[in-house]
Amino acid sequence: PCEGGEYVPPEEGECCSECVLFTPGDVNMDGVLNVLDVVALVNLVLSGNSYNEVADLNSDGTLNVLDIVALVNLVLG
Repeated sequence: PCEGGEYVPPEEGECCSECVLFTPGDVNMDGVLNVLDVVALVNLVLSGNSYNEVADLNSDGTLNVLDIVALVNLVLG
């Protein structure tokens, strides 16, 4: 099991998925909370894309402006 993370499929020609642990709010999963994550989250909210557990900072099951505000607070704090 990949508890606290997400399985990332392997590159073509490579074996096995990799469990990548994530930090809540690290939408682009680069290991850093910054404005790029805020932009990615705004895009997710505006496009109505599928649910993203990493981006749902208030754990209410939906992506919306409340998650954006929480992420901005994390980035600034």
